Amino acid sequence: METIYNKSRFPITTWPGVPVRIPKVWLRPVTLEAGEFLVSWRGEAKEVQLPDELYLRELSDLDLQSPKEILHFAEKYGCLGGGGQVGPDWEDILGKPLGNEQLAKINEDVQQLRLHFKKSHLEKMPRKKQSLIGSVAHVKEFTLRATLLRDLVRLWRLYKEDISFDSLRDNWENPVMPFSGIEAGVEDYAKNDISKALAQGIHAVLALAIYLEQPLSAFHVRLEIPAIIETEHFNQYEDILKRPVANLYQVLCLQLLNHINEQAVYKQCTNETCKRLFVRQRGLAQHGQYKTTGVLYCSNFCAKAQAQRTLRRRQAKARRLHREGMNPRAIAKQLGAELETVKGWIGG
Repeated sequence: METIYNKSRFPITTWPGVPVRIPKVWLRPVTLEAGEFLVSWRGEAKEVQLPDELYLRELSDLDLQSPKEILHFAEKYGCLGGGGQVGPDWEDILGKPLGNEQLAKINEDVQQLRLHFKKSHLEKMPRKKQSLIGSVAHVKEFTLRATLLRDLVRLWRLYKEDISFDSLRDNWENPVMPFSGIEAGVEDYAKNDISKALAQGIHAVLALAIYLEQPLSAFHVRLEIPAIIETEHFNQYEDILKRPVANLYQVLCLQLLNHINEQAVYKQCTNETCKRLFVRQRGLAQHGQYKTTGVLYCSNFCAKAQAQRTLRRRQAKARRLHREGMNPRAIAKQLGAELETVKGWIGG
């Protein structure tokens, strides 16, 4: 019997919950050197807007067995990955990339290829030409990111039930996130009163969360998964399944940033005992709608408190004027109040 859910799917959301504008990228001249190294050159660069759905269309169609096709892609859109002449940079894939056994092995192989390329090719270039090199990437560095991204799309399609687990297995490409690990994990969890369908869905989302976290950190966005799993065999994924917990200082800084972003106007509460700064009034908003203009008080409480204070003063003044001999009609005129209201205040 399934102990958590009777479906393989569960809700995931993104932060901040709205589409994020896709920035332009800087495109530099790229050449294919020694038949397997993509070299980006310093100098004239242009800022370009990438076509919509590039990851889903052109990257999906790209023949990764052809260095010339990869070069053509890089010339139009830029390189996937690349580091300096010293070594590759994997930081856009994982926060601690060399902690991944598969990636560490690939890194070792690429380092050897780079060393050979440096000695047989780069060091033979004129110094002036060497100084113009911006970045260097072996085609393996490109294909590793391309296949990883294509497999992340497949995981998302599995979660949405667009494809089957068998189809995912048959089309898997990337060695950094080996399919065998996902398959073994699903089998292990299926032994703990959890259906294979649920285990497959959970693994798909876990992998998405793990491998999207680092590249998306550049945009301060993330994939969020509700903390829905309480069983012991999922404890190893607790940090990924639960939403990141920000401390109070971080949240307050985010509030300030949001006000800066919207160019919010600070107002001062006109409740004479408050006087605090505010942007939106608390206490009366419904469904997240707030008035930001024509508001005098920081909260409904302050508005009511000031209204009561003003009323008491008007009542006290009416009684004082009455004691001094002014008739109710004159008091009403001076205070701008109804005659019957004034009579109630003065008790007659």
